Amino acid sequence: MDEPHVPLSGILQQRLDPLTGQSEWVVVASEEGTEDGGLGASGVYSEALTYTTYLDMLNDTARNRAYNLAIQKAVKGAHHVLDIGAGTGLLSMMAWRAICDHPKTMDAEGESSNPVQITCSNSSVGTIITACESYLPMVRLAHKLLQANKVGSGVRLIHKRSDEMEVGTDMPCRADLLISEILDSQLLGEGLIPTLRHAHEHLLTQDVRSVPAKATIYAQIVECNYLSRCYDSTGVEEQLADELSIRSYSLSHAAGSAHAMHVDPLTSQMELLSAPFKVFTFDFSKMPDEQGQSVHFIEIVQDGQAHGIVSWWVLQLDEEGSIFYSTAPTWIKTAQMSPRWCEHWRQFVFTLPGNGIQVSAGETVRVTSIHDAISVHYMVVGNAHIDEEAATSSMKSASSPPMYDRVGALGDQSWHSIIRAAVDKALLGRVAPLCLVLDDSLLMTMASASANSAAHVVAMTPGLSINCQSFEHGTKAKSGTIRVLKKKPALLVLKDLEGRKVDVLMAEPYYAACVGMLPWRLLRFWLRFWVSRYERTQLTPLLADNFTIIPFQGRLCGVAVFMPDLWHSRCCLGSVEGFDHSLVNRTLGACGLLPPSLEGPLLPYAVWQCGQYKELTDAFTLMTFSFLNPIEAVEGSTQAPVLRGGVCHGVVVWIDWVFDPLGDIVLSTRPAGANLPSYVKQGVKLLSYPVNVEAAPTQDKIEQKKDDMVATTRVPNCVEVSSSFDSATGEISVDTSFGFLES
Repeated sequence: MDEPHVPLSGILQQRLDPLTGQSEWVVVASEEGTEDGGLGASGVYSEALTYTTYLDMLNDTARNRAYNLAIQKAVKGAHHVLDIGAGTGLLSMMAWRAICDHPKTMDAEGESSNPVQITCSNSSVGTIITACESYLPMVRLAHKLLQANKVGSGVRLIHKRSDEMEVGTDMPCRADLLISEILDSQLLGEGLIPTLRHAHEHLLTQDVRSVPAKATIYAQIVECNYLSRCYDSTGVEEQLADELSIRSYSLSHAAGSAHAMHVDPLTSQMELLSAPFKVFTFDFSKMPDEQGQSVHFIEIVQDGQAHGIVSWWVLQLDEEGSIFYSTAPTWIKTAQMSPRWCEHWRQFVFTLPGNGIQVSAGETVRVTSIHDAISVHYMVVGNAHIDEEAATSSMKSASSPPMYDRVGALGDQSWHSIIRAAVDKALLGRVAPLCLVLDDSLLMTMASASANSAAHVVAMTPGLSINCQSFEHGTKAKSGTIRVLKKKPALLVLKDLEGRKVDVLMAEPYYAACVGMLPWRLLRFWLRFWVSRYERTQLTPLLADNFTIIPFQGRLCGVAVFMPDLWHSRCCLGSVEGFDHSLVNRTLGACGLLPPSLEGPLLPYAVWQCGQYKELTDAFTLMTFSFLNPIEAVEGSTQAPVLRGGVCHGVVVWIDWVFDPLGDIVLSTRPAGANLPSYVKQGVKLLSYPVNVEAAPTQDKIEQKKDDMVATTRVPNCVEVSSSFDSATGEISVDTSFGFLES
């Protein structure tokens, strides 16, 4: 989407509407004169950049080093450098320094004292580095960093997309060196192909060189039941025992689905059915084809069920082929791999439709790969004589990929059982109850109608395109009535409910619009944010005297953790390849190595995807929210003895959703453990500095120390955590300290 023009007195920030699930633009005031020009000063704006992977990318030392080495080589003989997607301006600064060092000197202000003279558009001008960046917050950050690093006028930064730039207006001549980093985990998703096509046609010379020089996509056929369950609802539905159908919601895709994820945690659940093979190679110095197709005949190395393809890419950054960077999984042993876990680039998994295909060792399967301007799709067939046109047509018909965690949860028997048990208990003994279902809760809608044939169910699904007919095949033949109401819950009046008051108010809690958000925001009808209106509170006049609510309570729980990979990726930036980046730490939500006066944010992560992970304490409860009551402030604190000594990097928090008043039915969003997949995200509060902790003493050890008069060590053995919920903003804060348990 194009970024709208905005006045310099404010910033238009794209955000997700928590009610509708749709993107919207809001004006965020710019506070000129502050440390970061207002970036990060506002809660909405700060959060928008905090949740990005900019910080993680800048902490990727292998990436930064590879680019720096390649740029140092490439600038020799270059006249005009174009940096597309400049971000903080790091690559442009690398090019500027390399030009200044070869073979010129710099004056006291950091300006080149002997600029190279080149011929550009028949006129003699100084060395040119043009950088373009479309995202206004990053443009402002880059300007500050260019000034802080005394680059001066060495880099000309343009606030435009590259396809909006024109030679003669934005740049004096075509560039003969392209530097860029417009790559996502699939390689093409950030618009690499259309960007390169426009640049080669309008902005670059015919003999242009590029950093990176080339990129090659690799793939490997795998068996993995988890991937199949997460993408294909029809494949798991037959295994469910409650007769609630989810296949009518178009959450599974006949042509296959794709998702970026770290596959290393799935190694123990995955079988490699083929050797890796090359799929496509893109030469950045040439105009790429808008579409392409390749066919490979791949030998299967062991019997199995081919559920999907794991894909990754390798960058060749220099023309000679001596500098590489790879996003391959760890089972691919190469010297090109990053030595550290990183979040900004992951592998890409493409699941085959249905339950995949059965394959045998020694069999040759045909893999057809096709790319368009922004994506790659695969088809794997065991019969090599499949009709070419049919295969290509099927792949092109692939629709947008589903949310893998949502499909996985809908197809999970435990999730189904908990939802069904909660609804059955809430409706027990009620005659023709009116059930109001909020927050895109598909299972609760179907379970309510199925549990009570006299029930009147009103479903509100603001994040999904659902109508009454969508539920026809989702429940038993004898079920209550379902009515889908296209109205905001906060605007409901008694007339909308045909004059009846609500007997059961419920939400799952999980809705389509909040896939990437903190766990307590998954139940927006009580823990609503961004606006001061709370649906549960506003619905009070519409609730019957003896109404009940599902969930009944929410418990904020936590555990102290060892998470070195995530902590390092969220550390404050200092020098990045010799360039000071400390100005961006507050804006990008740095956590590690923060000054004592600052506090890092709570971040949403699926912790099983975050590298090394170990829990150091038992789970503890911090706060309890009573959804039966209108919104209210809540506080809580606890002391958690350390069970396993080690290094504590922070606290992981989640919500346990209590579905009934007695607390017998609970749906927990707790991490399943190291390398154990789950369908939900948790909140992570990282420490400014890791803390060494030791296991708290047992009573026997305490008595032994008393008898032996041995002085206790001063390594903390207790984690002290406090939290608070601000009912005015919907925000939760978590503070961590350390103490000692000696008796």
